[in-house]
Amino acid sequence: MAEVLSKLTELGKEPEDVSDELQRRGFLGGTLAVFPLTSDDAVVMAKLYRRTKAHGLSLGDRACLGLALRLGVRALTTDGAWSRLKIAVKVELIR
Repeated sequence: MAEVLSKLTELGKEPEDVSDELQRRGFLGGTLAVFPLTSDDAVVMAKLYRRTKAHGLSLGDRACLGLALRLGVRALTTDGAWSRLKIAVKVELIR
């Protein structure tokens, strides 16, 4: 969520407005869920650093991938570099 709001802030959106809009449209708590990260997630994210450094992934990218690993779901991204990663997460490019 922080990554999405940060990217939209770069485009001139107000984070509170975007969050409110997602709530109004029923995405938050519906098709879009926000999960807290755990200390175990932090360990996985740190381990992913070595494997993703050459691809330029950010902490937010690794958080997404680590959470996808924990939940056993695919990771959605617009970053083609993710599809070249050799990790146990199905990555789906959304554009």
